[in-house]
Amino acid sequence: PSSAKVLDIGCGDGRMAYLLYDLFEEWHGIDISSVQIKQARLAMRNYRERIRKGKDISGVSRKPPLRDIFFKEGSAENVPHSDGKFDIIVYSATWHFIRNPEKAVEEVLRVLRKRGLLIIIEPGQIPEGWIDPKLNISDPENFSKKAWEQKLQALKNAERFLDKIKSLKRMKKLKRKSVTLWAFIKPE
Repeated sequence: PSSAKVLDIGCGDGRMAYLLYDLFEEWHGIDISSVQIKQARLAMRNYRERIRKGKDISGVSRKPPLRDIFFKEGSAENVPHSDGKFDIIVYSATWHFIRNPEKAVEEVLRVLRKRGLLIIIEPGQIPEGWIDPKLNISDPENFSKKAWEQKLQALKNAERFLDKIKSLKRMKKLKRKSVTLWAFIKPE
């Protein structure tokens, strides 16, 4: 595994940690929801037990993680970690929820090491494929045009903000129908 330390902001139930844990030295997840953090910790215990029995979530044999996976409560605007601790910071479908994006960028700059990588993945701006039925036009019985318009506005606001970031060097922006990805490097 890489010696990189990763911070997953808005980790939810920790699913990304279990998919990628064996690629990195440490995986830290934070979320503002204490319920989500409890679920992530419970899932971690269950996952370790499955691995001890020789199978991971998908049924594929994998070795137990050499390092721990850590979960704690925290927000994008107040990251509960020390300065320069992380090599990689990931936001997966969470940036558009941030109330104070300027403060979130300050926190990224604080906890990300020099030449560290920031990856932001946001859902596509289409009303299809969403788990939440009120955002998924494929479920016309539950779809809410008002809820979708609010989500779409949040996604557009997030995209406008991310496109203007100057304090980080943008390496890539990849926009597809179902997803947009930004990759930034913190300058030296």
